Amino acid sequence: MALGITYFCTTWEGKEDGDLLLDRMVFFQKVIQDDLRKQQRIGAIRNREIAYLHVMIKASNLSILNLDVDDYYIKKT
Repeated sequence: MALGITYFCTTWEGKEDGDLLLDRMVFFQKVIQDDLRKQQRIGAIRNREIAYLHVMIKASNLSILNLDVDDYYIKKT
């Protein structure tokens, strides 16, 4: 969910580049939770997992940054 939030709930252009859109994030999380509740094997994300969501969002930001840096240096060589 964290990587999805980073990709779909963050602005990627203009002055606000990199800003997390909280209203979009709440909507995204609700849609994902509703869908997961319907799946018996996975189930909804639990409160304890949601409590660590902010840490996972930070990790997803670092992951995307790593991809960008790798891409930059691969193209440069």
